[in-house]
Amino acid sequence: MEWVALSSKYYIDLDDDGISERAEVLLTRALAYMSDNETSGHLPKAALKRLGLSSVYRRVTELLDAGIMVVSQDSLGHEIGYDFPAWSKWNAPLERQVRKKKADRERIAAKRRKDSNVARQSRGQSRDVAAPQNRDSSLSTYVERATHQGDAREREEQPRGPAVSVDGWKLVRAAIPDEHPQASRTALALHAGQLLKSGTPADDISAALTLWLSKPHLGPGTLPSLVSEVIRQRVTPARQQLDAATAKVAGWADLANQLNAQEACK
Repeated sequence: MEWVALSSKYYIDLDDDGISERAEVLLTRALAYMSDNETSGHLPKAALKRLGLSSVYRRVTELLDAGIMVVSQDSLGHEIGYDFPAWSKWNAPLERQVRKKKADRERIAAKRRKDSNVARQSRGQSRDVAAPQNRDSSLSTYVERATHQGDAREREEQPRGPAVSVDGWKLVRAAIPDEHPQASRTALALHAGQLLKSGTPADDISAALTLWLSKPHLGPGTLPSLVSEVIRQRVTPARQQLDAATAKVAGWADLANQLNAQEACK
């Protein structure tokens, strides 16, 4: 920890007990060491040399005699360091933080161990999956064939657009310049092929494609309508000529009827 608690009147208590300034320095440094190393009020014997003090055992004896420090022993009775009886009184909040930090560290370490075990198991499973293919060539062949068959089925199941007629493309290439977007030319070829398939003469489709070029606001989907317009333009004059001839014949017939009527009256 980065802090340690000390009674605000500790110096008075030390003066009352006749503790020297040299022993007081040992006490404050020992408290700082125990907090920094989170030893819960225990000062290992080996740590005395790390406090940077001279005549350290004289200072220790002084604090032991005052009861500020007590010798701690292991199960065999060997002296291993020193405990400070008043530690828990003044540093209970510090100990709670130490326990929390320790629990957090243990939780993080456990998570890392778990993640590491999962990663090792995953690598082991990957090796186990690959190994049978090396041991059994027939199984490997079966898997490969099954994969190819699956890919073929997937390709068959993928949506496909209508096929563009080769003859339709020929008409479009002959009539529509390459400067036009490929998407428009493809759509025109698609419609041209459908018209050819339905029996529309290629000349009418070519004329409709040429007419499409003169109508910049029309899309490729209007090609069938343009074919109808081409047909109307071709049929209308013929009908007009036919109507004129019919009217002329009718006129001659009417004139003949009139002449016949006049002769009958004589």
